[in-house]
Amino acid sequence: MTKTGNSKEGDIEAGHDLAHELSTNDAILHPKRLDALNCSDVPVLTYHRYSLIRDHQNCRGRNGGMLVVPLVALLVWDVFWELLFLYAPGEGLRDTVSAWGQLIDPLLVPISFLMVFRLTRAAIRFWDSRAAMGKIIQTCRDTISTASVALASPRRLTNKAGRMGNVVSNKSYSIHDELLDKYARWLCAFPLMVKNFLRPDKRKGWDDDELFHNRRKEIGPLLSDDDAQRALTANHGVLVVLDRLREIAHDICFVAPLGDDGGMHPMRQAALYKQLNTHIDSLSGAFGAMERIRGTPLAFVYVSHLRTFLLLYLFLFNMHGMASFGWTALFALFAANWALLGIEAASVECERPFGWSPNHLPLGKYCWVIAENIAQTIDEATQQSGIDS
Repeated sequence: MTKTGNSKEGDIEAGHDLAHELSTNDAILHPKRLDALNCSDVPVLTYHRYSLIRDHQNCRGRNGGMLVVPLVALLVWDVFWELLFLYAPGEGLRDTVSAWGQLIDPLLVPISFLMVFRLTRAAIRFWDSRAAMGKIIQTCRDTISTASVALASPRRLTNKAGRMGNVVSNKSYSIHDELLDKYARWLCAFPLMVKNFLRPDKRKGWDDDELFHNRRKEIGPLLSDDDAQRALTANHGVLVVLDRLREIAHDICFVAPLGDDGGMHPMRQAALYKQLNTHIDSLSGAFGAMERIRGTPLAFVYVSHLRTFLLLYLFLFNMHGMASFGWTALFALFAANWALLGIEAASVECERPFGWSPNHLPLGKYCWVIAENIAQTIDEATQQSGIDS
């Protein structure tokens, strides 16, 4: 979604103009920012691990909207055939249709194979999406830990030497603090841009302005208004963040004086730069995996073939059931229809789990987890270095 213009006054009231005034952790854990993240998700439904009764009573989260039309159509179909059997002239129609069972039953075999593969692939895609998000969380922990240790070590060693009575130079470590602050803030912005890319540009009950406004609140005082505007309005905000992280990683390794003599040994600089870039590459790779899942559903020919013969089988099966058992078959047929159609509905729900559904991944929650992890690492690093967070 592309949007231009300045931030709204409500954004400034939420603290967006405090990007350069708040400390790193205060910006990362800003209450209004975290509240916006919490509101960005739909509450996720979870099943009871040890109850077979509680969950079947809950209709929410079953993707019922996809089931209503075919279920109603099949119900009308059943009533139509039973009325036809009762009032059609002649006596042999019901017996003739009842004899078709041996022709209809073989259709269930290929349909079963198609549906098993369909549901399996959907489950794999769901798990791969969660694994990719887990990789982002892990990599954010790794890279902020690496950067914070590298930037905090000179100050820590200097303080240690001072406590031991050694003569130490009176260096300024402001550049270290500034780079760590930038790296942490942009790293927190990365999962936000991933979430914005993966989720649809439309949400029920929100117009475009409201969606943009809420996404700006999720960034909050992490970034300045200019940086936030650039990330939110770019065609690929994820790339904006990745490019910025690489710039800061370069400055950490080759601009900041990381050593007692005013600089790090070139081999150590190269090793640190390689490690930070490996982390950033891992973030890019995990995002690419989710981008692939979002943009590549199962092939049309497979799904269309499955749905065509699934509906064909159900209509024939219902016709045969009404011919064989009459009105008494309605409930059993309805349950069978729901069971088979529900498999396809569940597959659709799990295939691309990035929307606003009770079955989809809580991407806002993961952004919150990453923010807390980064803030804790920053806090530990500053305490070990003997400086204020």
